[in-house]
This record gives sequence, structure tokens and C-alpha cells, in this order.
Amino acid sequence: MGAEARQVLAPLAHDVMPKALGCIHASVEKMNALINGMLRLSRLGHMVLYVEPLQMNLLLQKVVASLTFQLQTAHGAVELGPLPDCSGDAGLVNQIFTNLLDNAIKYRDPARLLRIRVSGQMTGERVVFCVADNGLGLARASRRKFGICSTG
Repeated sequence: MGAEARQVLAPLAHDVMPKALGCIHASVEKMNALINGMLRLSRLGHMVLYVEPLQMNLLLQKVVASLTFQLQTAHGAVELGPLPDCSGDAGLVNQIFTNLLDNAIKYRDPARLLRIRVSGQMTGERVVFCVADNGLGLARASRRKFGICSTG
């Protein structure tokens, strides 16, 4: 191989390919989680919940990492506020946040940069999490149908 070819291929081998493989790996993990979630959902009547303490900052960091490629493609950013820990089924909680962030990416407003914020707070003995984005939003009829309060 000539010096010119090495010069062209070196950045690909040392920079582009590792990033691409990382995105592929994250996408495979996401797909695996989705398939496992679908299997669990299909067995819902027979399913046992595994409630355990969850470190929500760590869990959300992993969810965001699995969506890195989609976020980069959408020129989006996710801001994670300090999240309180809680108890729950790790797989199901992961699936919920993955779906919420994935929907924010899919239904973003193409006229502006995507910004997603995940926050949480203790409310009595419960933890309330909020996922907010600057996307297109839901039509008024859909907000009523799903019991979502209108903010505008």
C-alpha cells in the first residue's frame, strides 16, 4: 500500500471506524433492549416485576448513550438534571425512558435544534420524573385523549 493510501486510510481506521463501531454497538444494545421489552410485554400477564433500587442518573446516562447516533444525526442534546434515585423494575424503567427520548427525537421540530431535558424530584414519598423537549408537541385533541395538560 502506498503512502498516499495510508494517509487517506489512517484517519478512517483510527477515528471514524471506532466511532461508527461504537454507534453500532449502542444500536445493537438498544435493539436488544427493545426486543426484550417486547418479550416482557407479551408475557405481561405472567410477568414478575423485579423491583430494586435504581440509580436514575446512571440509568439515564446509559439510555442517552444508546441513543447517541440518533441524537448526533438530529443535532440534539439531552440535559440530565440531578435525578433522585427510586425503586422499580430496571428493564421497564429503561424502556419507558428510551421510548420517551426516542419519540422526542423522531417528532422534533426540524426548524430548531433539538433540546431534551430530563428532571426529577421527590414529591412526598414518590419520585416524579419529567421529560421535556422543544419538539412539535401534541395536537390539542391528543392531549385531551391522553390526559395531558395543555401548556399553551
